[in-house]
Amino acid sequence: MSAALATIWILHLIATLTPGANTVLVMQVAAGGMRGAAARAAAGIATGSVVWAALAVSGVGALLDAFPHARAAMQAAGGVYLTWLGAKFCLSARARAAPDCGIGRHERAFRVGLLTNLTNPKAVVFFGSIFAAAFPADPPHWLAGAAVLIVLLNAMSWYGLVAYLFSRGPVRTWYATHCHRLSAAVGVILGGTGLKLIQQACSEIRP
Repeated sequence: MSAALATIWILHLIATLTPGANTVLVMQVAAGGMRGAAARAAAGIATGSVVWAALAVSGVGALLDAFPHARAAMQAAGGVYLTWLGAKFCLSARARAAPDCGIGRHERAFRVGLLTNLTNPKAVVFFGSIFAAAFPADPPHWLAGAAVLIVLLNAMSWYGLVAYLFSRGPVRTWYATHCHRLSAAVGVILGGTGLKLIQQACSEIRP
């Protein structure tokens, strides 16, 4: 059982450390001087990871595979959200203003982080493949619970670390000078990810 949990920990950690929409969102919010908001966004992202992991454990990934049009619709909706968020970053870069990323107040940060993570329903398929590779046949309930807990700890540790590092003084000083360039880069990453999700969704829907 310990080998199964170690496999899940390593595979999910590698996926978490890969730069993507979740990481760049926390980086941008933290570097913009909103340390508390960045921590809340990190908590929202971690909660999203737990949601996807729990759904994968319950077999929702297999259900989405059985109904590809439903998964494609969810994926397209997530792509629209990420494209909208990326556009906000790009517009703020053009205006040379600090973007709020939809986070006008700190209490919105958790929701934005959660929605950013929940925009890609393929995550449940990813978690399902990890668990299928690591779990023995007919795994006990405690093993599934421990796997979801590992996902939570991985996500909280990494995104919390990103929030802390990018809220430090030297990073914020650099950000004050280059925030418009970073906003443009983040906007392109988020928007590009969203457009890719929409394109993939259209490909799946197309006969």
